[in-house]
Amino acid sequence: MTQASVEQRLAKAKVKLILDHPFFGSLICRLPFKDATGLIFANGAVDTMATDGRHIFYCPEYVQKQNDKQLLGLIVHEIYHPMFQHHLRRGERNFDKWNRACDYAINPLILNQGFELPVDGLNRKDFFNLTAEEIYSRLKDKEEGGGSSYGMGGVMDATKPDGTPASSVDRTAMSEEWKSMVAQAAQQARAMGKLPAGLEIFIEELLNPQVDWREVLRRFVSEQTKTNYRWFPPNRRYVWQGLYMPSINDTEKLNVTFVWDASGSMWDKDLMTQIASEATGILEDFNAEGRIIYHDSVVQHVVDVRSEDLPIKFSPKGGGGTDFACVFDYVREHDFKVDCMVFFTDLAGSFPDYIPDYPVIWAHVEDYETKVPFGEVVKIYPTD
Repeated sequence: MTQASVEQRLAKAKVKLILDHPFFGSLICRLPFKDATGLIFANGAVDTMATDGRHIFYCPEYVQKQNDKQLLGLIVHEIYHPMFQHHLRRGERNFDKWNRACDYAINPLILNQGFELPVDGLNRKDFFNLTAEEIYSRLKDKEEGGGSSYGMGGVMDATKPDGTPASSVDRTAMSEEWKSMVAQAAQQARAMGKLPAGLEIFIEELLNPQVDWREVLRRFVSEQTKTNYRWFPPNRRYVWQGLYMPSINDTEKLNVTFVWDASGSMWDKDLMTQIASEATGILEDFNAEGRIIYHDSVVQHVVDVRSEDLPIKFSPKGGGGTDFACVFDYVREHDFKVDCMVFFTDLAGSFPDYIPDYPVIWAHVEDYETKVPFGEVVKIYPTD
C-alpha cells in the first residue's frame, strides 16, 4: 500500500466521522494527520498512532494493518485523549505506564459506543469508570501492552508549536481551548440529532467535573515548594480513600497561611472538621509551618501553627460583613512571610485593589460563581 493510499484511507475515515458521527467529526477537523515517518519525539518514534493535542501522528505501516472499522475506532481513540486532556495531566508519572492507564480509561467508552478497536487495544472490566490517575495507581510498572511506548494509539505531553515543553500558562490555555471545542462539537451534533444520550451525559461531566478539592489544594501547595517528592510509594494517608498522592522525601520549610472567612456559611461544624483535617495533613506532609487568620470586615485573630500545635482546630471569631482586603493589608503591614495563602470562604466579600506577591487559592463553599481578580479557585464539596 502506498503513502497516497494510506492518506486516502485516513481521509475516508475522517469523512465518515463527519457524516455519521458529527461530534467526533467536528473534533477530527481540529487534529490534522501527520506522517510520523522519520520523526523523533521526546519518548521515541511513533510506531502506531499518537496525539499531542494538536496533531494525530501515524505510522503508515500500522495504519495498513487495520481494517476500516478498526481504523475508525483508532482515530476516535486519539480524539478521546485530548478530550480527556490526557496530554496535560501526566505530570511526573512514567510515560509508558501513563499511556497504558489512559488507554484503559477510554477504550471501554469507545467500545460501548459501537466502535471497533485494533486487536491490541487494552481493556479491563475492573478499570471501567475509573480515571487514568486511579488506573495508574493500580497498574504494575511492567504489564501487558508494553510493546510500544504509545500502545495501540498513544498520547504525548503537550508542547508549544515549536516543540518545546508547554508552560503552565500554555497548558491552561490548551485546557480551555479543548473544553471550548468539545462544547461546540456537542452543540453541533445535538442540533443534528446525532449526539447519543450516553455521550451527552459524559460530556456534561467532562465540561463540569466535580473536582476533589483536597487534590487541588495539595497540588497548589506542592507547586510552591522546593520539594523532592515521589509518586511511589504513594502517600499512605490517602490510599485507603482511593486517592493516589505523592509522598515526600524532604523539603525546605514552607509557610502556608490559612485564612478563615468568619461569615455565617463558614460556621458549619462538619465543614470545619473536614477542612481542619486537610489543613493538618498539608502541614504534616509538606513539612510546613502555618498561620491561621480569622476575619470578617477586619482581622479578628491570628494564630501561628507549628508541628507541635497539630492537629488544627478552627475557632472562628467575628461574623460581621466580609472584606477580603483587610487580610492582605494586615499581612503587608505586619510583613508576614507567606509562601502561599489558602483562603476558606463563601466568596461573598470585597477584594483588594492590588495583587499580592504570593500565590493565593480561594477554596469556596457556595454554588454561585464569583469572579476573583487574582489567584486560583476551587469549590469545596463534602467528602466522606
